[in-house]
Amino acid sequence: MSWALAMGFARELFTPGYIYALIAVVYVMIVNSIVYPHITFETYTFLNIVYVSLLTTGFMLARSVGSLLFIPLTTRTRLYIYMPLILFIQAIIIVFYMESPVDYYVYIKLLEGFIAGLFWPLLQAITASSLPIDWRNRGISLYFIAGNIAGYLGVYLGGIIYTYYGVTKIYYTGITLLLLFTIFTTIYFYKYRNRITYTIKTRRGQGLKNYLRIINSIKTLLALAVIVGGLNGLLKDYLIAHVYRSIGGAEYIARTYWASSGYIGLLLSYILSYTVDKTKNTMILFYSTYMIPLSLIIISLSTNPIYLVTGIALAIAGTRIVRPIIRGVASIKASVGESIALVNSFSNIGAAIIPLAIAFTEYYITKNYVLPLSMYSAIVLVSITYITIRHRREHL
Repeated sequence: MSWALAMGFARELFTPGYIYALIAVVYVMIVNSIVYPHITFETYTFLNIVYVSLLTTGFMLARSVGSLLFIPLTTRTRLYIYMPLILFIQAIIIVFYMESPVDYYVYIKLLEGFIAGLFWPLLQAITASSLPIDWRNRGISLYFIAGNIAGYLGVYLGGIIYTYYGVTKIYYTGITLLLLFTIFTTIYFYKYRNRITYTIKTRRGQGLKNYLRIINSIKTLLALAVIVGGLNGLLKDYLIAHVYRSIGGAEYIARTYWASSGYIGLLLSYILSYTVDKTKNTMILFYSTYMIPLSLIIISLSTNPIYLVTGIALAIAGTRIVRPIIRGVASIKASVGESIALVNSFSNIGAAIIPLAIAFTEYYITKNYVLPLSMYSAIVLVSITYITIRHRREHL
C-alpha cells in the first residue's frame, strides 16, 4: 500500500512542468556559474572594484524591469516559442562577452539582467503551478536547493575548465550547453504544450494608495530588506572579486574558495532551519541572523583564506535565513501578494545600490575595504537587533 501511495505521489509531483523546472534550474545555474564569475574577475583585473559593483547594479535594475514585463510578454507568446528564445538570447549574451572589450561588460550586463528577469520568474511560476497544493512548499524548496547546489558546482567546474583548457573554453562551453538546452526545450515544450502551464493571479486594489498604505505598515521590514538585499548584491560580484584579489588573482583558487564557502553556508542554513522545525523555536532563526554582521566583520579583518571562507559561508547562510523571515513577517502584517512584492522590490534596490556605495567609498575615499564594510556591518547589526526585539515583543 505504501509503495502504491509513493508511486501516486511521484506521479502527482513530477509533472512535465516540474520535471522541466528542476532540469532547467540545475542546467542553467551550472552554465551561468561556469561563465559569469570570469566576467567579474576580468572586470576587476582590467578596470576596478567600482566597475565590478556596476555589473551588479546594472544587472539588478534591469532584472527588476524584466520581472515586471514577463507577465504581459508570456501571455502573448506560446511557451514553446518564448522559453527557447530566451535561452537562445542567453547564449548570444555569452558571445557578446567573449567578443567585446571589458569596458562593454557593464552594458552587456543590462541585457543579461533583463533576460534573467524574463526567465527566472516564469520558471518559478511554472514550478508552483505544476505542483499539487499540498506539496507546493516542499516542491519549491527542492527547486531552490537543487539550484543552489548546481550553482556552486558550476563555479568549481568553471575553475577546472579555465585551468586545463583556457579561458575561451569557458565561453564555448557556456554557449554550446545553452544551445543544446534550447533545442531540448523546444522539443520538450512542444511535446507537452498542453500540460505545461502557469497561473497568474490578479488582484484588485493594487493601486498606488494601497501600496503606500502597506509601505507604512511594514516600513521597518522594508528598511531591513534593503540592507539584507545589499549583502545579497555584494555576494553577486563584489565579494567574489574580493576573494580573487585577496588570493592574488588566481581564478581556479578563487572559484574553489567560493564554491567551498557556498556549500558550507548552505549546509549551515539547512541545519538551522531543520533545528527550528524540530524545536518550533523561531527565535533560533532570529538570533542566527547575527551571522550577517559577523560575516562582514570577519571578511574585513583579514585576507587569510580561512577568514574568507568562514566569512563568505556565514554571509550566505545568513542571507538564506533572513530573507524568508522578512517575507514571512511582512505577509503577517499585510496582504501576502503586495507585501512580498514590495519586499522583493526593496531588496533589489538594496542589491543594486549598496555594493556600488561600498565600492565607491573603498576606491575613491578610504582606499581600502575595511571601513565601508565595517560601517555596513554596524548598520546591519543595529537593524537586525531592532527587528529581533520587535519579534519578541509582538510574538510574531
